[in-house]
Amino acid sequence: MSRIRLGGSADADRATWAGPAFTMNGSGGIVSTSMTKAVDAIRGGTGSLDVVVLAASTPGAGSRTPECDAVMRLSGINSCTTWTLTKASDGNNAQANTDIRNAEFVYFVGGDQCRYAAWKSTTLRSSVQSVVAKGGGSGGGSAGHHINRPTCGYYLRSVTDVVADSNLYSGAPVTGC
Repeated sequence: MSRIRLGGSADADRATWAGPAFTMNGSGGIVSTSMTKAVDAIRGGTGSLDVVVLAASTPGAGSRTPECDAVMRLSGINSCTTWTLTKASDGNNAQANTDIRNAEFVYFVGGDQCRYAAWKSTTLRSSVQSVVAKGGGSGGGSAGHHINRPTCGYYLRSVTDVVADSNLYSGAPVTGC
């Protein structure tokens, strides 16, 4: 398990949140245009926010924080923290859950969605749900996209009533995890 924070050392202080907002990428890393739209929607166009990136493994080459590197180039970002959680029990880490609950957006890196499903019985699940419920956002690339869909029942199912377009998510649940 590891934590790497880029940007401001103190969390942004937001009085109001204008979300929820989501960005679901089919593959690859951060898509700047969709992430900017989500960030701006949550910020209501003013102030800055904090992003937490969740990964189940470290990148094989290059930067240890490729998603945060991309996020930090966007306007309206105070900080981006990458948590690499390699065991299911890491989802109960107090500092990781505090960072998530204090963030305005949670991004799941692509990869093996079954590794993310292993976190569903940990406090991480309710931490992610709390961000969306208070008007923040969530999203991901590839596996992150799939694990966020309410049809998976893992992260967003209990907050779908606050999603303006209930048809935003569709598809079969992730099985075999």
